[in-house]
Amino acid sequence: FFYIGTSDGGVYAFDMRVVAYASRTGRLPGSFDPSTKDITSPIGPVASRNIYMWRYRTGRNLKQPPIPVSESILFGDSEGQIYGVTAGTPEQLGGKLIFEFQAGKGKTSGMLAKDGVAYVATGDGRVVAVDAGKGQVLWRYSFGHSIIGQPMLLGDNIYLAAVGEGIIALNSKTGQQVMTANGPWRIRAGVELVCATKERIFAFDRIGNLIAADRASAGPRGSLPMVPYKTRIKNDLNDRLYLATQTGQILCLREIGSKKPTFYRNADRTPIDPMLAEEKAAAEPAEEEPEDAGRDN
Repeated sequence: FFYIGTSDGGVYAFDMRVVAYASRTGRLPGSFDPSTKDITSPIGPVASRNIYMWRYRTGRNLKQPPIPVSESILFGDSEGQIYGVTAGTPEQLGGKLIFEFQAGKGKTSGMLAKDGVAYVATGDGRVVAVDAGKGQVLWRYSFGHSIIGQPMLLGDNIYLAAVGEGIIALNSKTGQQVMTANGPWRIRAGVELVCATKERIFAFDRIGNLIAADRASAGPRGSLPMVPYKTRIKNDLNDRLYLATQTGQILCLREIGSKKPTFYRNADRTPIDPMLAEEKAAAEPAEEEPEDAGRDN
């Protein structure tokens, strides 16, 4: 299944098998005429209006995509309202409201999920951890400043950038700021976190320099001017850094010696290298004695 939120406040649930079948048979909607409410097919005059499994309407603009968490689908609207609905098909009662609550004011800046818990960043500088099954708030953290961009969840920490705060780290279990020997974990010059490796964490500053910091202490490890690379993939899947220029050049960076990527999310789907047994030389067959060996002729 996949889920799409729209600007008119609707969330649509699709079954990929139904979409693929409708595409093969020419029933996939191609265009919509708002005056006549007619849906036309890109292949023929017959088009199905029942491509999606179910639809849930909030009545408010949705700025962030819905995210599946356990057996629920979570999404937030432009006023900071968070909704949790059931996943699955209509026969499984999918699309039914489980909970609804006000996380904060303004649109949600981003939503993350892990182990049945959703983490919501709101427009008024708050981070809220929610039990996705019950809609129960586990903890809240307030910055006092607007959150910049999408948070990242790496391991047990959530990394966020806020105006005037730089990039800080919160413990995903407690909601407390991560502390180091030198005080709170913080990259003061960072405004956009993009990637992390085992030893380092990478972010951009306001003028386009790539900052490398120690992942444990946030201490500086160096910087590199990367102004032309304005398209930056916020990668919480593995330890590779992906950048692109407006002219189409794509760059992938890795730490020296890291030949294979380390996966942070969906670690169970990490490619497995085949293990081959060592080939051994075949033993030479023993010579057979003639049948009359040891007997008199």
